[in-house]
Amino acid sequence: AGVPLRGVALEALVEGRKVAVDGAIWIYETQKQRELIAAVGEKRAALRLFFHRCSRWLLKGVLPVIVLEGSAGGRAARIGSRGGRKGARLGPTLAEPAEDLRRLLSALGVPFVDAEGEAEATCAA
Repeated sequence: AGVPLRGVALEALVEGRKVAVDGAIWIYETQKQRELIAAVGEKRAALRLFFHRCSRWLLKGVLPVIVLEGSAGGRAARIGSRGGRKGARLGPTLAEPAEDLRRLLSALGVPFVDAEGEAEATCAA
């Protein structure tokens, strides 16, 4: 079995590479930051998270390629994603910051693609 990589070992592995990132996961993680959402709103919280994570990765020599949910189903079309837990909705949240997110990623020079379906499947391909 493989050994989980964290910290410096993970950074050494991905330095100088392109890494596909499921954008819906980052949006989902934003929803868990209740204090931030209360302070700046859900849309700005998502944009802030993307800005900081992309900036940090770029500074470490990693090019994130953000994969956004497609319109042909996937998590964007489901309520109660992430194992059906309450409060784990993704549907409306994925659509709200989409255009601003695309502008932010373009300004940062971070490539993004729209998956045909679920972003996770596109990342794995």
